Amino acid sequence: MILLTSISLMARRGFRQRVIGGSKLVFSKSVPKAFVSPWLKKNSALHEVPEHPNSYAKVRVVLRARSTREAMERGFFGLDYLRGVWNFALGFRRYRLTFGGIGNKPFNSILLGPQFSVHTNSGALIEEEFGVIGNFHEARPVSNVDAIRTLAVWDRKVHKKLEVIGHRKVIEAAFVRYARVLDETDQDSCLLGLWSLIELLTGTVDARFEVTIRRAANLYSSPEPHRSVLQHLREHRNGIAHSGRESEMGELLIAEAKHFVEQLLDFHLVQGRHFESFEESCQFLDFPVDCALLKRHIDLRRLALNLRKGAERKAANPAAPADQKASLPGK
Repeated sequence: MILLTSISLMARRGFRQRVIGGSKLVFSKSVPKAFVSPWLKKNSALHEVPEHPNSYAKVRVVLRARSTREAMERGFFGLDYLRGVWNFALGFRRYRLTFGGIGNKPFNSILLGPQFSVHTNSGALIEEEFGVIGNFHEARPVSNVDAIRTLAVWDRKVHKKLEVIGHRKVIEAAFVRYARVLDETDQDSCLLGLWSLIELLTGTVDARFEVTIRRAANLYSSPEPHRSVLQHLREHRNGIAHSGRESEMGELLIAEAKHFVEQLLDFHLVQGRHFESFEESCQFLDFPVDCALLKRHIDLRRLALNLRKGAERKAANPAAPADQKASLPGK
């Protein structure tokens, strides 16, 4: 099956094909003739759904699926993962604050087109139906040469880093969620989604909020100011989730939450190869940032290791003379 849609991206020389999770992504400047459907054209006009903009790149996601629903779910997972990486590349450590005009617009630069459909390999519609992307607003496509070059560099960089991470699927899923939540035009929904991502990337989905804040703040050499910001975000998140209270600082709060999500994604990408599991990488964030305190923890663990090894040797050879009493290094 083939999922057909479009994205707000256009390059003069086009884009190379990509294979993501068993799906092949093929890009083109226009919809191939075999995929042009009079039924789609007629019903798009009937339901006032825009056709794929000429300025958007057309994407065909080729995959094996048992149903159109599975084709849509798996197809969009691969495409949204790639959009997540690309939007991360364009938005990392960048902020937006609107003083005039439309404030409620997506933070993403690379957005989905207005509709999608599922076809056979020959291009025919599998069923006479099509999907609609909610809250579509035609955006200016990313087409700057430098931006396109940045996307290619980050695409290769992220792929290379994920290759050596055993728990890469968790990070790939996080990039999918990152892309989808920053597509949101509703600022409250966007903030809730970003906080949920902070919980995911700190391994604290079912933990107390204090643990979430501590782990996210420990990314920084000076955690304290970041703890205050995270506490502020949590209070606004709770106000939205529990009382439906809207925030007057929606765009600023989203920028702050987005910053923490991106720092956590960067941490997992750069350091992920050192850990045996995603849980272990999140637990690493519990270590103190104070070097003296961290050194004390290391000394205590060395002492514990020596005591445990001594106990094991004694159990294995009870007749052997007892070792000297273990002590902390330097004592």
